[in-house]
Amino acid sequence: MVENFDRDDFFKHLLEKAKQDVLKGTTGMPMFFLVGKTGIAMVAMPFDDDTKDKAHAALKMLIEKTECELYYSVFDAWMASPQKEKEFLKKEVKKVKSPEDFKKLMELAKGIGRPSTSPARKECLVISEYSKVEGTKSTMIPYEKKDGKVVFEKAFSDFANGYSRWNVWTPNQVTIKEKDVKA
Repeated sequence: MVENFDRDDFFKHLLEKAKQDVLKGTTGMPMFFLVGKTGIAMVAMPFDDDTKDKAHAALKMLIEKTECELYYSVFDAWMASPQKEKEFLKKEVKKVKSPEDFKKLMELAKGIGRPSTSPARKECLVISEYSKVEGTKSTMIPYEKKDGKVVFEKAFSDFANGYSRWNVWTPNQVTIKEKDVKA
C-alpha cells in the first residue's frame, strides 16, 4: 500500500468532497479509488440497473489484476426505510376513494422495498471503504433539496462489515451498527 497512507484522512476527504459536489449540483457517476503499492487510481464507472452486474465484474477483474487490497467508492444513491414507506402508505390509503385511486395505490406499492423505486425514497451519499482483510466500512448521508438549498441529515456510519454488492471479496457480510458522525 502507498507509504504513509492515512485511511481515516482519505475517507474524510472523500466524504467532504462528495458533500461539496452535492452542494454544487455536480454529483455524477460512481467513483472508485484503488489504493495500490505505488499510488491511488481513480476509476469512474458509469452503470445503471441493467449494467450493475457487468460493472461489478469489471471492478472485480480490475481489483484482481492490480492485486489491490483496499479501495473506496463514492456514490450518489437512493435510500428508503421500511418505517417511512409504512408511513407513506398509511397516508396514501386514506386517499383511496375509487377503484382508480386503488389502482394508483397498487402502482405506488410496487416500488416498496427497493430504494430506487420506493415512493418514500431519499437521496443520499454513500462513501465506502473495502478492505480485503477487514471488510466494508460505509457512511451514508441522506439529504434533501429544499427551496434551492441542500439539507444534509444525520449520517449513518460504521456499517462495519455491512452488505455491499461492491465488496468484491465478501459482499454478504451483515453486521450493521449505527453511530453518529458529523454530517
